[in-house]
Amino acid sequence: MAIVTYVTFLYPGLLSAEKTTQKVESREISSLLIPKRAFALYFWDRVEESNAPDGEILVSRIKNPSNLYYLGGEVYDLARVKEVLPDETSIIRNMEGNGYKAVVHCPAGNWRPLQDGDVVVPLGDLKFAE
Repeated sequence: MAIVTYVTFLYPGLLSAEKTTQKVESREISSLLIPKRAFALYFWDRVEESNAPDGEILVSRIKNPSNLYYLGGEVYDLARVKEVLPDETSIIRNMEGNGYKAVVHCPAGNWRPLQDGDVVVPLGDLKFAE
């Protein structure tokens, strides 16, 4: 039995984020080669066991998910959105209706809610794939 760590990268999608996942050795963001289009990532673990005679690997549900790490971006609270972007009524309504304290304007152009514990990582601290 082994605890295996994964990273899931999020990409802009039409109605929701697209995702890819890969196994990693650690949760150190500085050790990752990040896909170019990714706007965020999160880590998670699962228990994997291979005792079956046919080599089948049994896996647990997701365990220990991290908060989101936004890959660059600018944080806006509701007051700033209303001041700087008064015509963005869909963002304002979503923030008010869902109780979002802040949103992140990602480098890809999409807007995402900033939840407690989420982190915006400066782009200069990241390594992106070509």
